[in-house]
Amino acid sequence: MLLQSIGALFLPWLLSFAGYAVYASKNPAWRKPLNSLITQLILVFLLPPLISFALYFCLWHSRSHTLRIWQSIEEESERRRSFIEAAIYSLMAWTAALGFLLFFQGSLSASIVQLTFIGLAALTVPHMLLVDLAYNTKQ
Repeated sequence: MLLQSIGALFLPWLLSFAGYAVYASKNPAWRKPLNSLITQLILVFLLPPLISFALYFCLWHSRSHTLRIWQSIEEESERRRSFIEAAIYSLMAWTAALGFLLFFQGSLSASIVQLTFIGLAALTVPHMLLVDLAYNTKQ
């Protein structure tokens, strides 16, 4: 049923994409996002879902948040402190991921899928709240 629903949405999505491509061809500011979208679509069609999702999440989504936050930090001492904190949190996350991988008794592939989606489920709401809170405090 889900695949049929997705299939039914393909034509409206394709029309939306075509409209966006035409709009981007006339407005230079929208060409870079269009190129990113096209690159992501190529990756989705060429790679397995988990790999294409990981590439999207790490190379586009996380990078844009990180750059936006980094550019908003003006003082060098704050940048240094933020970098150290991010490194510590990243190390803690990688350590926790390794612990989860060792904890799950399935195959490595199944464990990575479980870890990815459990991690995403655990982090999505706090991430959305943090991004919205950071955005609202700047506004």
